[in-house]
Amino acid sequence: MPAALQSRNGVTRIGIIGAGRIAQAIMASIRSGEAGACEVSAVLARRIVERSDLEPLLTTDREAFLATRPDLIIEAAGPAALTEHGVAAIAVTDIWSISAMALADRDFAAAVEAAGKRSGHRLRLVGGAVAGLDAAAIAARDPNAKIRFEAITDGASDGAPNFEGSTREAVATLHGVNVVAAAAIAGTGFDATTLKFFDRKPGARRYFNIHIESTVGLYMMSSSPNLSPTQGATAVVAASVVTALVQAQQTVWAG
Repeated sequence: MPAALQSRNGVTRIGIIGAGRIAQAIMASIRSGEAGACEVSAVLARRIVERSDLEPLLTTDREAFLATRPDLIIEAAGPAALTEHGVAAIAVTDIWSISAMALADRDFAAAVEAAGKRSGHRLRLVGGAVAGLDAAAIAARDPNAKIRFEAITDGASDGAPNFEGSTREAVATLHGVNVVAAAAIAGTGFDATTLKFFDRKPGARRYFNIHIESTVGLYMMSSSPNLSPTQGATAVVAASVVTALVQAQQTVWAG
């Protein structure tokens, strides 16, 4: 269930961590009004980029970024950024993140949990390019639930997987498996959720399949986001964040 957004004078001020493709797509939707009554208050980046539209908002100084007191922080820069800034950010306000992989680090996960409890703020992981997180959460009410994740491509069954093991092992081995990490957190955890992963050849279509067995039911879901040759999953990940913003402003919603 999306928590209601905090706002001032009816407008939610959003601080964004990151200035790359996903962050820029989110900002474009906020500026266009697609995301509802929101505005970008500050952008925290690793370096200053030559973008006239970002210049008044852009900083590389975390303290200056947090001093703008955003109502919500959206992390859109990747697991390293969440690891670097997550504990400090959650002390100030709620965080929404696309980078569930960062939480496979037990020490970091514990630090975020402790900081959030002290401040009363929360970290939300946005689904990104995969569906089925709600089913994983429901199934996990059964302590013996089994959640299996497959990242396959066209023709993947013709060969052996490039990786097979727990989600925690996958995070230590693979890049770009935030969706798998999010499913693990929603469901049975990093060690109990398993992944079978096939590398994607150029031009091949990617499929994310979740198989869930539990006492409350059997669930099978498949997601196949449209991946751009130059932008990757930018469009679908940004759309998931914007959708979450819209839902958090609705009086009635589903999910």
